[in-house]
Amino acid sequence: MAKSVAYANLVLDNRLPYDSASSLQTRMYQMGKKEYGFNAQVICEIIRTIANSKGKNVNSITIKFNIPRNCKTFRTKGFFFVELGLYPRHRIAIPIRKNQNFDRFNDLLGNGWTCKTFGLTPTLDIVAYLSKKDEPLASRRNVLGIDINAKNFAYTVLTPEGKILKQGYLGQQIWIKKRHFEERRAILSYSTLTT
Repeated sequence: MAKSVAYANLVLDNRLPYDSASSLQTRMYQMGKKEYGFNAQVICEIIRTIANSKGKNVNSITIKFNIPRNCKTFRTKGFFFVELGLYPRHRIAIPIRKNQNFDRFNDLLGNGWTCKTFGLTPTLDIVAYLSKKDEPLASRRNVLGIDINAKNFAYTVLTPEGKILKQGYLGQQIWIKKRHFEERRAILSYSTLTT
């Protein structure tokens, strides 16, 4: 992990103000391969994290590993392992402690969640990134969508085919009157300025 923090700080020092993640990766990829020996996914993850960061120094970084490319899981009789590919052709198998978090992880996997990415934190903890595919909604007659902002809220009524039946926002009915008063106020203020 110390090597990944050192490489992250090196990328941060070489980042230019106008750099995108791809241009930064073009410049820094070979150095990460040659001098640090990281595999491609680790290098790209570090560069992507640095390109999106706003800091001036990196003290810690969580590195993500995708299944099956740089990570896999397996079980033995009494243990569950996550195998991470940190360096080219070098893998490290990390046993996972069976506790409440592990039980919850297994419950979520049993309820339709999937885990395609694991992360290695600076404290050498394993983090699982879970996702669940949305189930299609049962067919309904119409759908009401509400968007809540800080000051207003808007609504939309859609048919099952996606046709908009009605849209509006809070105060829409009085907006026509408000606009009329604002136009009159603008005309009056202009006339007082010209006289």
